[in-house]
Amino acid sequence: MRPEALLAALSAHLSSHPAATAQDAAKFLYQALYGPGHMVDSEAGAESWLRREAETLPAGRSAALFEPLSDEYARLDLSALAQIAPETMAKMFCVSAKPEPPEKDALAALLQTALERGLLPDEDAAEWVARYTAAGCPATHHSEGYRDAYCPAYRVVRTEFVRFLPLFAEIDRLLAGGAPVCAAIDGMCGSGKTTLAALLAEVYGCAVFHADDFFLPPELRTLERYAAPGGNLHWERLLEEVLLPLRKGLPVAFRPFDCSVMALAPEPVCVEPQRLSVVEGSYALHPQLCAAYDLKVFLKTSAAEQEARILRRSGASALEVFREKWIPLENRYFAACRVEERSDLVFRT
Repeated sequence: MRPEALLAALSAHLSSHPAATAQDAAKFLYQALYGPGHMVDSEAGAESWLRREAETLPAGRSAALFEPLSDEYARLDLSALAQIAPETMAKMFCVSAKPEPPEKDALAALLQTALERGLLPDEDAAEWVARYTAAGCPATHHSEGYRDAYCPAYRVVRTEFVRFLPLFAEIDRLLAGGAPVCAAIDGMCGSGKTTLAALLAEVYGCAVFHADDFFLPPELRTLERYAAPGGNLHWERLLEEVLLPLRKGLPVAFRPFDCSVMALAPEPVCVEPQRLSVVEGSYALHPQLCAAYDLKVFLKTSAAEQEARILRRSGASALEVFREKWIPLENRYFAACRVEERSDLVFRT
C-alpha cells in the first residue's frame, strides 16, 4: 500500500477516534505495515489469551466488526466471535504473523510526514515521535485515554480473512455439528479458487482436492461428452474416488491427471479423512457432484480483472487459449447448470 494511502487511512481513523494520540497513530501504522507478528508466541497461547479477553469485555460494548489498516491487514473485532469459533480467530491471527523487520524506516517516515501535516493531535506529538523513532519504532500499546474511550478488543489479521468471514462462519457452524464437512469452491478462472482453498488449509489444516486433477482423459473426449456442460471434467472419477469415500469417513486414494503427458500419474495420492475437506476448481459444482457437498461456494470477478490475472499468471499466449476455449466453456457451464444461483455463498474477488 502506498504511503499516501496509509496516511489517508490513518487520517480517517484519527477523525473517528478523537481520543487517539500520537502513540495510537504509531500503533495503527505499525500494524498496517507489519501486522501482528510481534504478538504471537504460540497458537495455544493465542487462543487462551483470546478466550480470556473475550470473557472480560464489558456488557453492551459496541464496536465495528472490522477496520481496514492497509491492503494487507485489518483489525478484526472480538465481536466476530459471535460468528466464528475462538480457535478459528486465533489461528487467523497466528498465520497472519510474520517477523518484523529489524529496521522500521518506513514507519518512521510515515510518522514524520503525519507530524508535518498536522495529523497527530496531541500537543507533545513531536516530542513523543522523536523518542519513539530514536528507540527504533518498537511495538507499542494503545494510550490509556484511547483504551478508556473505545475499549479496543481486536486481533490484527490478513485482510482476506475479513473478506471471507461469512465463509469461515459457515464452516465453523457446520463443524460444530460434529460430522465431517466437505465444501466445494467453483467459479470463474482467475477468480482465486486455489488461493481461497489454500487460505482455508492455513486455518483448518483441511484436505484440499483440485478439480484439475480430474480432467477428462483423451479416450473419453468425444463430441457427445463435450456437448454436455461441464463435460470436460471426469466427474465420475472425482465422485467415486474422492467424494463417496469422504462421505463414508474413509481414506482417499486417486491418481491425478497429468496434463503434461495427458495421462494419469503412475503413483496414487493418498489422503486420510479430515474434519474438513475442500474440492476446488472449475466444474467442482457439476450437478452430478453437488449432493456430496455440505457447502457450495462460487467466486466471480469482472471480465477485465479475469483477463489481467490470467495474463499475469500464465502469459499472453495462454490468455488467448483461455479466451478462445476455456472461458466460453466455463460460461456455458455456469449458465446451463445455474452454478452461481445454486451456491450457498457467492464472493466477488
